[in-house]
Amino acid sequence: MPLSGVVSGKNGTIQLATLGGTEVRIKNWSFQEQASAIPAKDSGDEDDYVPHVPGKAKTTTGSFDQIARYGAIVGELALHTPVVVLFFLDDTTGDEMYYTGTIIITSKGKSVDVEGDNVVITSYSFAVDGQLVLTDLSQA
Repeated sequence: MPLSGVVSGKNGTIQLATLGGTEVRIKNWSFQEQASAIPAKDSGDEDDYVPHVPGKAKTTTGSFDQIARYGAIVGELALHTPVVVLFFLDDTTGDEMYYTGTIIITSKGKSVDVEGDNVVITSYSFAVDGQLVLTDLSQA
């Protein structure tokens, strides 16, 4: 089933399939799919509003925050590196649902909550190579 709209999974996990199934502790993750629209105004149009037709290009982008406790040794994902991921949903029914696909890390940054837990957060942004696919093992 292709992704549609905006989907997020608070308190879910990300599993890095390309690193032997290593799980990354995260605070949040989200992604969204976008499609292009091509302006279709011609010289005969007198209206100020520009009509559009659907384009063919679609992109999916997103972000997640990785959690590292002080003193913990945590591997970081490199920029421009393709990574196969599984974005697990925080499913209280026990059914395994996740989105999977290949992402490319496009940016990363660090932050620390002054008033919060003793954690260092690495924020990552990514672009999806192709599309993310929803797998629902309860429907199998």
